[in-house]
Amino acid sequence: MADHSESKSESKSNKDLQEEMTDEEKLMMFESELKAVYKQCVDEGYSPEQIEVLAQPLLARVDQANRKKLFVRLAKVAIIVAMVSILVQYEPLYEQICIHSKLLSIKMLPIFNWAKVYNWECLVENPLYDPGTKLTPDDCKQICKKYLKIPRTSNLSHNNMEKLLKNERPVIVTDGIRDWPISKNISIKSLAKMYIDEPKLAGATGCGFGTSIRVNWPKPIFVLGKAIKQKKSNWYLFWENCDIDVVKYMRKLYRRPYFFPPMVEMMESNWFMVGSNYTDKYVFFTIEESMITWIAQVKGKTNFKLKPNEPCNKICHQVKDTLKTGEILMYSNELWEFSYQPQGNQSIAIAVGARYDEL
Repeated sequence: MADHSESKSESKSNKDLQEEMTDEEKLMMFESELKAVYKQCVDEGYSPEQIEVLAQPLLARVDQANRKKLFVRLAKVAIIVAMVSILVQYEPLYEQICIHSKLLSIKMLPIFNWAKVYNWECLVENPLYDPGTKLTPDDCKQICKKYLKIPRTSNLSHNNMEKLLKNERPVIVTDGIRDWPISKNISIKSLAKMYIDEPKLAGATGCGFGTSIRVNWPKPIFVLGKAIKQKKSNWYLFWENCDIDVVKYMRKLYRRPYFFPPMVEMMESNWFMVGSNYTDKYVFFTIEESMITWIAQVKGKTNFKLKPNEPCNKICHQVKDTLKTGEILMYSNELWEFSYQPQGNQSIAIAVGARYDEL
């Protein structure tokens, strides 16, 4: 009777001791006991296969517990995904998410140029990988090492344009917008009126958007309206028209530049770049998936910089110039990075990307 009472007391003492132990201490004790049991089985002559069979009830409980934990985690993820999906279906909330995401991405540009990430083929560069068609330092020495100024020309022939494309040389064509339907009286105010009066444009948001003017909705009409109403200066706005109806409507303002040979294919969307006397940091601008970009200055002027991309950035020079009314700048996206400042009381430019078969 005394032994039974002593055993009961000892069991209770062990239980109290276990409750006071930390989880880590409990795991260490459990592991120690398992090792002791395993050693005893080995000493008694059991093979590893026999020990595994004997341990199946314990292993089954462990597997069951792991499956339960996994199910709970998957259920939590499914609930979160379902809630996000339901909330995104609510149009006002979805629009707010899009607006703030775009505004955040615009503010991130000076810190991190995420636009370049779109063209990355991999997140981590492989030093042993040779892309073959990419520019090499030797190419840079031949193409742009001594390139200090962008040439200006007029009456540019298709043959001469092909040579410029082949050598990836930028050029400014001074009579680039000759015979264009765009009116000499075009202004920021007339662009804003166009967006108000034309139903196809009124609700357009565009695919790409950037501005120095703070607005609640990333739509050209809101920025243009605010700039006009408040008579703002020192601002910029660029946006991409990608909706097919909007693209077709805006194409009424320009034509395919006469100097491009037939094998140059224009991209479907178009961009508009407007502003006034912008003196802050140069604005980065790029058209993704295009081999070349042409920018037509239809009103005012634009200061711009062409900075060589890698690997030419350590060999070639950055070039600066001013694009004036009636001129078109053409440059290679592979070799050059473009940034700009709209100048004058009213600066309006149109930009389009293009591709062509290798020459």
